[in-house]
Amino acid sequence: MVENRPRILFLEDEEDWIDVLTSYLPDDYEIEAVKSLSEATECLNARAFDLAIVDISLISGRYEDEKGFHFIQELLSTEVLRDMSIIIVTAYPTMERARKAFRDYRVFDFIDKGTLEPAEFQRTVAEAIAKSY
Repeated sequence: MVENRPRILFLEDEEDWIDVLTSYLPDDYEIEAVKSLSEATECLNARAFDLAIVDISLISGRYEDEKGFHFIQELLSTEVLRDMSIIIVTAYPTMERARKAFRDYRVFDFIDKGTLEPAEFQRTVAEAIAKSY
């Protein structure tokens, strides 16, 4: 086991996406994958994380659901968590959502699950974590 690995909190409600996205990342990271806002909040209260990867829509198949944005707002309102890097992943990308993410939530990146390339995801995660340090 590697000591002092960067910690990633991954908030995603679909098990298949958890498996796919975590498989893209090397073992250099400690990943805590959770499926609900309450689990994510519990994790944040228990330990520090270097990066949050957040799905916007946490109710499978519901474009209008934007609970992930609510969670990001919670992160930004907490002084200790305010500087943590955040990456959004979504199956429902729109220009409006991307603008909202960058303008209102200061996310590091906004990623479309449908066009995601493993190498690009690895690079984005590494850059976001480097920014946190």
